[in-house]
Amino acid sequence: MFTAYKKFWTNYVNFTGRTNRADYWWTVLCNALIVLPFMSAITSIYYLNYYEYIGKVYNGDIGDIESLVVDTTPNLFTVDIIILSILVLLFYLAILVPNLAISVRRLRDAGFHWSLIFVPIGAILFSFLLLVPFLRAIVFVLVGFAEIFYTILLCQPTKPYQAPVQPAQPMQAPNPYQGQAPQQPAAQPTAPVQSQTPTNQQAAPVQPQTPTNQQ
Repeated sequence: MFTAYKKFWTNYVNFTGRTNRADYWWTVLCNALIVLPFMSAITSIYYLNYYEYIGKVYNGDIGDIESLVVDTTPNLFTVDIIILSILVLLFYLAILVPNLAISVRRLRDAGFHWSLIFVPIGAILFSFLLLVPFLRAIVFVLVGFAEIFYTILLCQPTKPYQAPVQPAQPMQAPNPYQGQAPQQPAAQPTAPVQSQTPTNQQAAPVQPQTPTNQQ
């Protein structure tokens, strides 16, 4: 439980990854246990002040019965209730972002899209229509259905991650030479080179020229 709650705070703004079902609900339980004493104290003090006020009215110490009917909340929100309420409000503000982050991770872990986080957010915004008297019944039903639907999603087990399917590639014929070093062509035998010896050429005999006698 404490390990799961530690992960809740260490992943304060982590909207990626996954959170399994056990870690999520352990975190919800820890937050509820932290808020429970404050809410119990606020409720107890409020009703003590309320019954004390009714007793004073019936005893005639303050006001009368008609004032109780007209105004039933005088002096009920005392300083201690206000202080405890502020502490609870600050705690809820502190866990707002990590609650959104862990919810997104839990939805992804269960195999759902993260945009389903807007189901409870929309239900909270839609609940303001409770101020309209003739819409209260419809709002109660729709908000209740949304909360139940969202809780069921968060209770789903972990769904294994499936990588997106890649389009099939056209098959190619196997290359038998793949992975082998290219072979060099065999050297062709060359004919022996015959050396050419110069041939002895016999020059024609040169006949000497005899001088002619000039008379």
